[in-house]
Amino acid sequence: MVKVLPRGAGVAALALLGLVRLAGAATLEGQISFPGQSAPPMTAYVCEVETSRIRTIPLAPGQAHFAVEVPQGRYIVFLAPREPGAPDIYGAHTQDHGLAEVTLAGRTAHSLVTIDDWYLSDAVAAQLDHIRGIDTTSAGEPLAAPRFSEYRTATEAPAAPRPDFGEVTLAPEERARVLQAFAAAPTFAGSFSLVSLRCGSACERLLLLDWHSGRISLLPAPAEIRGPLPCRADEAIMFRRDSRLLGIHSLHADGVLTQYYVLKPDTGTLLPAAEYQRTPESFCATLPP
Repeated sequence: MVKVLPRGAGVAALALLGLVRLAGAATLEGQISFPGQSAPPMTAYVCEVETSRIRTIPLAPGQAHFAVEVPQGRYIVFLAPREPGAPDIYGAHTQDHGLAEVTLAGRTAHSLVTIDDWYLSDAVAAQLDHIRGIDTTSAGEPLAAPRFSEYRTATEAPAAPRPDFGEVTLAPEERARVLQAFAAAPTFAGSFSLVSLRCGSACERLLLLDWHSGRISLLPAPAEIRGPLPCRADEAIMFRRDSRLLGIHSLHADGVLTQYYVLKPDTGTLLPAAEYQRTPESFCATLPP
């Protein structure tokens, strides 16, 4: 038996069904405040607190806004750069430098949050590592290896200087990379940036960019970084904006050589801090500091 609804009841039922479907929907918008003129390519992470489900949104260079539709609930929002050699940092929506939850429910099922905290503690960074599924409980670097947190430095946001190439001769595409770096923000030791240059199919060298003077210098040590690595290829060069420590992994003989340097800011020179030689198997079983 077919039951016929009164005139207009079908439309009302469809409208009600639409309301039911939309009742659990919410929109979260993110406004990015990056400490520089132009943000690098990044990934936005929106993590639901109750389920730990993560939604990722790829962001183009310079993109300052994104929006994502999610079920109603509580969320943590953070960003991470997604390019080789990018500093090991997170940006997050925080309160008093602690992760802040965003609640989307009822009439507040739409929220605009600002991601502007790029100076998170090691504890908060470890929390975000855990959310992303990065295992930090496995064997790490040698216990005697220096840690980024041991060489903390103040982070600054100086205006982009006029580049001073001095006696450094660069190809046009290399000069363009330097100018692009100065258009962003310091990435190393507070007020410096590092730019890698190719010196062969499996070889890199490093340029140091001083944001105070605009001076550009080719670092004499390490003279060359040999690769490719047997694993963790994107970690060949390790650095952070809030630390003076630089870590280099490169191929040496039949293994992987890990060298640590500490920047001396007043002279722009690197001082050797530690060195470790490991087999490829041992290196691949460890995690960075």
